Amino acid sequence: MKRNLAIVLTLSFALGIAGTTFAAGPFADVPTKHWAYDAVGSLAKAGIIDGYGDGTFRGDHIMTRYEMAMIVGKAMEKAEKADMQQKELIKKLSTEFASELQNLGVKVDSVKTKVDKLPQFSGEIKDRYRNGDITSPAGIKQATWIQHKQILAFDVSGKINDEWKYMFELRNDNKTNQGAYAGYLGNDESTSNFGSYVRAVNVQGPIGCFNVTLGRQDYSLATGFINGASTLQGAKVSFGNTVKVNLVYGQDFRSGKIFSSDNKQFFLATSDEFWDSKSDGSTIVTGGDVSIPVGPGTLKATYFQTKNNDINVTTKRWEAGYAVPFAHDYIFTGAYAKSNANEYNKGYILQVSYKGANLNKPGSYGAWAHYLKADPSVIWDSFSGVADWTYAASGSKGYEIGFAYVPAKNIKWDIYYDDIKATVPGDQSKTKFYQTQLHFYF
Repeated sequence: MKRNLAIVLTLSFALGIAGTTFAAGPFADVPTKHWAYDAVGSLAKAGIIDGYGDGTFRGDHIMTRYEMAMIVGKAMEKAEKADMQQKELIKKLSTEFASELQNLGVKVDSVKTKVDKLPQFSGEIKDRYRNGDITSPAGIKQATWIQHKQILAFDVSGKINDEWKYMFELRNDNKTNQGAYAGYLGNDESTSNFGSYVRAVNVQGPIGCFNVTLGRQDYSLATGFINGASTLQGAKVSFGNTVKVNLVYGQDFRSGKIFSSDNKQFFLATSDEFWDSKSDGSTIVTGGDVSIPVGPGTLKATYFQTKNNDINVTTKRWEAGYAVPFAHDYIFTGAYAKSNANEYNKGYILQVSYKGANLNKPGSYGAWAHYLKADPSVIWDSFSGVADWTYAASGSKGYEIGFAYVPAKNIKWDIYYDDIKATVPGDQSKTKFYQTQLHFYF
């Protein structure tokens, strides 16, 4: 006991924190194989801490918990100089040695709060390849659709205070199209386009019993069948625990105008391609969804209205769906949707998914298959690959099968295949294509 106390007092002077009053408690050694040794060693190697004051960290020296706590305290003081991974390591160490740090007089909570408020950086690098054949509404087979796209997304997020937080995403797309898809008119040509843009910038926090997100944000509703991945400049309000409700209002920034294949009427729709060339942010969206536990599954319903005064088009859509687990690791999802268009106004989807690719579990995987039928006025921006079909104005009916796999932590590979035909009578357009992507998250 005296030996350990002498070591701690000597070390405290070397670290410049002498005079600290120690509370009574055991001076237990930290086991030689404890993860804290490697953690502190990596911080010392990175220059975040100075170890024993002489620029060294004696990784082969068995330390008491108080010795370790004093070094952790030094790391906490320099947390602002650490990168994101090092900050997480410091937080983990401060939790492990919290009681010792308190006894040493280190204000753990205030330092943690300071670390929490520092910006966090993350993002994704994605490489995508698509290949498929397209047949026009007249039944003429056009050139092969080929697309190669690289995407870099860089995210910054952090805390404004204990309740509110912010996030910002800058994205760069570099895309090459070849064949029928390049000009939307069947010309066998190639196009390349790229650009950087702010995909998201928003603040999130509570107002009373509501959780509010203000600014540019990605959003989806209900099962994602009619709207699974669009971008909103506006507000999202969420509330409820058992019964959950989301309300959205604002401008949709990925919208464009499409005509039905027989030219009888036209609708608003959205996709990555409209984002590139036809988006003007003039479409106002109003909607919401509700999720209610029913039996072993969840009932989901949504109302979604799109309005564009420039072209005098307003479309109202409704969706009701049910998701339920069954057997082992399976989930069945079914949804029915309808719009207020005069015709071509119904759709449904049936999907079975198995397991799921978990980025934190190398070797994990997931698979899915679905069949859908969606008239042209129904889908706004579905999670399904059908949303990327050139002839969305022809409606869509067909199937998709997909597979995702995690070969290493934070790396995911996925592939899916779609076989889609038109729903509008007399329209002979169809497509068969596959897409494969490799995602790197950081």
